[in-house]
Parts: sequence; structure tokens; C-alpha cells
Amino acid sequence: VMGTISVGVFVGSSMSVFLGGCLAPLSLMRRAMLPFLLIAGFNVVLACWAGGASNAAWWSVIAAAFPYTMAMGFFCPICQALYLGPFQDLAGTAAGIAALVQTLAMTLGSAIASQVWQ
Repeated sequence: VMGTISVGVFVGSSMSVFLGGCLAPLSLMRRAMLPFLLIAGFNVVLACWAGGASNAAWWSVIAAAFPYTMAMGFFCPICQALYLGPFQDLAGTAAGIAALVQTLAMTLGSAIASQVWQ
């Protein structure tokens, strides 16, 4: 289950890097809003149809998490390119620190969730 998050972020980031060579970051962000809206609608339909995230319907969580993490992996590099554009001399350092903080936060969140779940 946790592997779907890593794969989703990797696929989204790869799509962002591939399409970033063809389009400017702002136009890429605008074009990505419709798929994100469709993913959100898909999650609402899935939650209503499956009756939420119960033990009997655990698959709906995975089906909803993968597109969301893929969209997040797609949006994060674009957003960083937009807000770090004026500071190009520090962009690499800031992106590295952002990735480190995100990894630490995910690790801490997973550790807390594991302790609470047990």
C-alpha cells in the first residue's frame, strides 16, 4: 500500500519533467487543473459508491490515493519552478531542502500513524 505513494509521486514527477521541456510552467499548470478536477470528482464518486473507507472497501483508498499522489508529484516541481523563478541561484538548494522536509514529514507521519494504529 505504501509503495503506491512512491510510484505515484515518481510517475507524476516524470510527467512534469517530460512535459516541462515543451511548455512553460504556468501553461503546464493551467492544463493540469482539469485532470486534477476529474481526479477529485472520481474520488467523490468512489467515496459515495463504496460507502467511505471501511474494512470491506479498502481498495477504494488505494484507487483514490494513487491518482492524488500522481497529481501531487506532477504539481510540486511546477510550483517550485514558479515560485523559485526569481531566485535561480538558490533554486537547487531550496528544492533539495523542500524534498528533505517532505520526506522527514512523511516519515514522522508514518511513524506516528503506526504507533497509534497498534
